[in-house]
Amino acid sequence: MRELLRISEENEQMLKRIQSVRPKYNHMRWEQEWQANLQLIDQMSAFPPEWWKNQDQVTIKTPNICVPFILQQR
Repeated sequence: MRELLRISEENEQMLKRIQSVRPKYNHMRWEQEWQANLQLIDQMSAFPPEWWKNQDQVTIKTPNICVPFILQQR
């Protein structure tokens, strides 16, 4: 019984130490970086954002030419 009390007290002290530490990571910064990365992905993408929702025919970007790409109906 005494051992269980000791372990419980140690766990409580450990929890207090963990809760008193300031977070090292900033979730708001992560969100901003994610949004910036999504913009870069959209800029590099061969297709416009959400192309599957808007068009039946899409043009694929290539370095020198544009090739029509017709979506297959499934």
